[in-house]
Amino acid sequence: MTTTTTTTTNSSTTMTNNAYVVPSIVGGLARGVAVFLALSAASPSSSISAHYQSGLQKLSLGEDSGIGGGNSNCNSSIPGPAAAAAIAATISSNINSDNDANVYHEEQNPPGTCLLELPTEWEPPSSIPLPADYHDVWTEEEQTLAEYASQKSLDELVGFFDGIDEERILNLGTNGINSVIDQCFASANKPAFHQKACEGANRIMKIINGGEGWACRRMRMKTKMLFYAHYLTLIFPLDRELKEIRSHYIKVVQKSMDQCEDLDEFLAASDVSWRDNLDLDNPAALSRDILRDYVHQQGLINLYSIPEFVVPAEVDHFIWRLWTFAAKYPYLDADEGIGYRAETRKHGYLLTHVAYWPTGYGRHRQFLSDSRYVYDYVRKNYWAAARTFDADPDLLAEFIDILRACGCTEDDDVMVRYGARLFLNSFKAHGESFMSHTNSDYSAIHGPWTAIAAVSRFQVEPIVPGSHGYNWRKVLESGARAERESRQLESTISE
Repeated sequence: MTTTTTTTTNSSTTMTNNAYVVPSIVGGLARGVAVFLALSAASPSSSISAHYQSGLQKLSLGEDSGIGGGNSNCNSSIPGPAAAAAIAATISSNINSDNDANVYHEEQNPPGTCLLELPTEWEPPSSIPLPADYHDVWTEEEQTLAEYASQKSLDELVGFFDGIDEERILNLGTNGINSVIDQCFASANKPAFHQKACEGANRIMKIINGGEGWACRRMRMKTKMLFYAHYLTLIFPLDRELKEIRSHYIKVVQKSMDQCEDLDEFLAASDVSWRDNLDLDNPAALSRDILRDYVHQQGLINLYSIPEFVVPAEVDHFIWRLWTFAAKYPYLDADEGIGYRAETRKHGYLLTHVAYWPTGYGRHRQFLSDSRYVYDYVRKNYWAAARTFDADPDLLAEFIDILRACGCTEDDDVMVRYGARLFLNSFKAHGESFMSHTNSDYSAIHGPWTAIAAVSRFQVEPIVPGSHGYNWRKVLESGARAERESRQLESTISE
């Protein structure tokens, strides 16, 4: 595949080779110096914990973590807590820009995004009995319970992995590390929670430990693992074993991309080219299964965060076409009066995973200007997901997660508040646990994995150069240019 290598820079952000140190006002993430000192003084429970404290201190002081070439021109006068809060912001970018000084600031969703009163078409149906406290304000006691449930569920999730053997962890594949590292994202405003999630993900990463060598087809999981290893290395910069795993994945994924005949062979989603499958003039012709396989290639966007990685130019075009196609696809709504059937539920999950592309699984704000159709689908189908909560709470959790990413909370949105109370009532009713005690390890971890998002208030990460959100926007710009050039070429050939 043809490759290009370029780098973006920005004068308004100070860069080391390890992280962006952002002003304390960005994203509202600054905390008092006491928080950092308390973390630094904590007794490490393991070498991983010691690496975490060192990484936090280095990022707070603007020091080099030793990844890549190393850049000593960092302005270390930036307050430590601000850097610690931005600990998960990724580095560099392989995306060229027409205007390298362009920074995507955190915009606001329009007034009326969050709703305490629902329009008629989004009101709950009569078949759903609403509790007496449906319109009651969210209380401090409820918020305290939600924070407790969030931390206890993470403890239970991490404890689950501590209590099973390595074979079972390996059998879970990337789902295992996904469930824990998702809690590491956008949680730096909760230091104890963030540290436990990141350390738990680090331990799982070392058990998976790179896997087998390169292969051209079916690289989706390794692409995700590469980003996870990279992300964790930013947080644990002195962890040599983690660095070696990261290097292994870079070599494996890069070799696969370089030696695959084209992107289709790498994606391995269909025998038909992605260019033909993602036909913008006929989106209904593509099967949901093939679209799902494309949508689950989210790891591709994260490759742009890795300085050494050379991303083929074709990937930009694929991502733009997929995003544009997804907006045109005819998703099935839940059946009125019945709720979700097996097939329509799959469409619900498909759409939530489309929503995670620009936000990086909730790391950044969900903007209605990017995907209004996602917001409308969630509002329209929310009560169908709530109807089947007892049998399958995960879809409702993902709907709430998307509304939270839009900036809504229990204080200003009735759906978020109703859903959070539903989850907290279930938490109390099941012995203060979201974990499903079944014979399936995946079912066991998926309960707390998604429920934490339903009850937690995380601070989204700022969109700064090198972050997922910044790379996403630059890729779309580059992909749009590739689409225009492709159409111009086709027009020329046809004349």
